[in-house]
Amino acid sequence: MSNCKLLSLVLVLIFLTPLFQGSYSLGILKSNESTIKIAIDKNLPPYSYIENGKLVGFNIDFLNAMEECTNFTFDFVPGNWNQCVLWLKNGEVDALMAMVPTPQRNKSFAFTEVYMHIYFNFFQRANLKTISKMSDIANHTIAVVRGDVTETFIKNWINKTHEKVYIVEVTTPQEGLKLVNTNSVDLFLYEIHTSSYYIAKYNLNNVRLTNIQAFSLPVAIGVRKDEPWIVTQLNYAINKVKSSGKYTILYNKWFNPPINEEIPIYIYWAVGALVVSASVIVYLGMRYRRTAKRVSAQERKIKNLISLSQTLMEKMPIGILYIEGSKCIYANPQALKILGYSFKEINEYRLFKYLLKDGEVKIKDKNGKLKWLFVKSISYQNGKIISFMDITEKKMLEIKEQQRFEYINNMLDALRNPMQNILFAVEKIEDPKMQEIIKKESEKISDILKKEPE
Repeated sequence: MSNCKLLSLVLVLIFLTPLFQGSYSLGILKSNESTIKIAIDKNLPPYSYIENGKLVGFNIDFLNAMEECTNFTFDFVPGNWNQCVLWLKNGEVDALMAMVPTPQRNKSFAFTEVYMHIYFNFFQRANLKTISKMSDIANHTIAVVRGDVTETFIKNWINKTHEKVYIVEVTTPQEGLKLVNTNSVDLFLYEIHTSSYYIAKYNLNNVRLTNIQAFSLPVAIGVRKDEPWIVTQLNYAINKVKSSGKYTILYNKWFNPPINEEIPIYIYWAVGALVVSASVIVYLGMRYRRTAKRVSAQERKIKNLISLSQTLMEKMPIGILYIEGSKCIYANPQALKILGYSFKEINEYRLFKYLLKDGEVKIKDKNGKLKWLFVKSISYQNGKIISFMDITEKKMLEIKEQQRFEYINNMLDALRNPMQNILFAVEKIEDPKMQEIIKKESEKISDILKKEPE
């Protein structure tokens, strides 16, 4: 989702749904200092890569900030992705940075909470007719990295739609982007920030980003199964960095860098009086400075709002989904927590279809537990924003009170006849038959009053 789209979405939500504060229980740090070996993919710019012989990137800066919040020393172990996974599996490292949690991986590894999402977009050659929706990719040649999740996505789309797409397998994202740049293929599907890095590095002027976001994936830190205590410590550090505002600063540093404004070079004819030339130069200079100040102020406001929007989306204590067509494009961490499903499962089972109606909605989570949600939705561009909160506890109290109210009414109805009979019998209390009636009806009343409401 683009920054502007994300910003607009959040600003709408601020007026749509009330926020409420949640609580978070911080983990307890180990008292003695120790070293945690963390494997890192060295070929994933701008997240983690080698530059001038040094490991740099967003993930590195983020881990350094996390290290300040713990008693640990982080030992970075760079390698290729398959190497890193093997190291973690064999216990040669304690953790692996930037790992996507999946049901299959959950069997072998433990995971921290999700600290960010990565987004996969289509890139097209600039001289191709604009690709604006998924159906437009039909009958085109698409490059994908062999064995990558993007290849699986395209093949699943072909099987589902039965559209004709020509797949070209490449070994690296650089190769795929260069094929687009040389008009050898029409499209390339890959992670947006890594692709943008290579486009700038290799000056690929014939490659253009489309507005089609194919899918997104949650990213966490994978940890060895036999060291679950590390997850607690890392979660503490992740939340500490996010709550301090450092996360937003680092995110903007790597993914929203300042716009470098090029100052045009004016060539002035060396003709005319020097006084007139000087006056023109001074006038243009003053006008440019005023314009530059206005532009700079506007850019700062936009950047601040974008930073605020990103933080709000990740920290907002209500569930948020953005649905476009028959697919969930975005789900914030609270939505995943409330629903109890992963982002992939939300799309796989189309869970969002139960939330398209406003008001109180009853659903079951992954464990079959009944939940009540209060849902509010609005149409936005070509999709729908759905916000919701968990009202299960409140709803169960209401149901319990309703049951108690019905019990009391039923009890009063049951008491009515015995009481009338007793009043009638009291008038003829000396009659033995009346005394027997009083005894029986009194016992009925006693039995009714002894019953507990369900």
